[in-house]
Amino acid sequence: SPKLTSAQISSDGTTLTLSFDESLSVTLAAVSAFAVSSNGANIAIDSAKTSGRSVVLSLQDAIPSGASVSLRYSDPSS
Repeated sequence: SPKLTSAQISSDGTTLTLSFDESLSVTLAAVSAFAVSSNGANIAIDSAKTSGRSVVLSLQDAIPSGASVSLRYSDPSS
């Protein structure tokens, strides 16, 4: 199964790009499978799109520069 190799927040803080070690088989990931929080506050996710080895999460609220970020993923197929 794919393993996360990096996570990067855009300069404006509104997208979180997750990179994996192999290509992903879906083009639209389930938003409900992901949970993002920043400094302990949950951040709502507008969309989750996959392309090749990446998943791009579009966030409702910007994550401030330097904030701590936590990501959880629950496999919807399990």
